[in-house]
Amino acid sequence: MNGQRARLATRRFDRATTIPPAAPPTPERPRGAVEEPPEPRTQQPGELSARWAGVIGIGWPLAIIVAMALEPEPADPAAAPSVLVELASLALFLTLVGTAIAAGVRHRAAAVGGVVTGLLTAAFSITCPASGHHVIGLWWFAQMGIVTAMLAVSAAALVHARR
Repeated sequence: MNGQRARLATRRFDRATTIPPAAPPTPERPRGAVEEPPEPRTQQPGELSARWAGVIGIGWPLAIIVAMALEPEPADPAAAPSVLVELASLALFLTLVGTAIAAGVRHRAAAVGGVVTGLLTAAFSITCPASGHHVIGLWWFAQMGIVTAMLAVSAAALVHARR
């Protein structure tokens, strides 16, 4: 109990907590200079810009939600949807998810998916009153306006991504 263990532990602690000295100043980096933040990520060829990806990735899900909220009660609520409508609904869901995922990684496929999502959504909006499922009204014009606007945005993003 002569304190040898304590001295040994103190030496180990002192070595572990030493901070290496800063690099000597250079003409490129004078003493006390603050490091610059890293350069922003540049857009790669075939990749959507962050703005286009955000508009498509967030805009389409919001457009679908608003379009569904605008629809009134169906003319015949007890009518069963056909198999074709169910398959088209599944296709719409898959394209919407694919568009959002592709937009999240800024892939050009988000613009293509946005156009496909827009065409499917427009087909649903057009055939809904034509089939007698809903009565046409002001809601339909608002829904078509939202869908057409997002379809135009997706098409513009596709054209922009091709350049």
